[in-house]
This record gives sequence, C-alpha cells and structure tokens, in this order.
Amino acid sequence: MEGAGSQHARLVLLPDEGEMVVIGRLGAQFMIGGAESGGTFALVEHPIGPRVLAAPLHTHEREDEYTYVLEGEVAVQVGDEVRVVLPGDLVFKPRGVPHAVWNAGDAPARALGIISPAGFERYFAEITPLLPPTAPVHPILKRSAPSWPGTEWRWTSAPSRCSWSATGS
Repeated sequence: MEGAGSQHARLVLLPDEGEMVVIGRLGAQFMIGGAESGGTFALVEHPIGPRVLAAPLHTHEREDEYTYVLEGEVAVQVGDEVRVVLPGDLVFKPRGVPHAVWNAGDAPARALGIISPAGFERYFAEITPLLPPTAPVHPILKRSAPSWPGTEWRWTSAPSRCSWSATGS
C-alpha cells in the first residue's frame, strides 16, 4: 500500500487484507500504518475474546489513542474513570493519561484502534513471536516494554471484571 499522498494509494482495504497477528484471544489486524499515513496515524482492528484484558493500565508519552467499538461490550479505564462502551461509541485516550482496555462481556468484541502519531501499532507484531501459545501474556509484555520507550506499563493494576489472560490459558 502506498502513502496517502500518492495517486497509486489503495482506496479500499478488503476484510481479509492487512497483516493479522494473534496473541491468544486478542488479535491485531493492521489496516493503515505509518507508511500509508505519512506517520500521522495508524488504524488497527482488535478482535478481543470474552473477558480478555486487551491492554493493561499504561501511559504513552507520545501517542494519543482512540477506540471505536464495532461489536460487543468493551470496557475502558481512562484516568480514574471506568466505563463500558458499546458499538458506535468512541473513546479518547490522550497521551500522558493512564488507560486500559478489556472485553467486559461474555461474547467476542471488536474495536478499531487509532494511534496518533503512528509507530506504536507495530508493538503487537513485535511481541507476537515472543509469546508461547500457552504462556501468560503479561510477563513477556513487561520484558519487552523497554523496546518502546515512552510507554509506562502498570502490572500491579488490573481492571475488575476481566481476566488476566489474553492467551486463553
């Protein structure tokens, strides 16, 4: 896919196009990356299994994030506020504010993640090869966090009403 300013840029991304990585019951389908947007933003679709923690409480120094819910019940914590959001709802998670995301329901959920500026979306692709299929996710994510300076992970804080397992184990 060429950049947005190119006359040859892709106009339509079909549902089965875009790199997909799966971390247990959490997925990341890369729809638009920094190369395509000139570094201004990235768009990633996240299928999230029932009661799965998609992102533990963390803070970005450089990126703003948005979550647009497509399907299911997605819970978010932004700062001290916790909400369950439904299809059609958009959540703003500004840089510098701690936030977490999880599937609050007993059915699968899907959400679009918008990251601005682009770059952090590649985190999911980089950690996937490090994860054995049955290992808990959080220790490996914690070890890999130094490769992403500017993101502070808080592993002692987990939202209520969700599981710690993104792997289904």
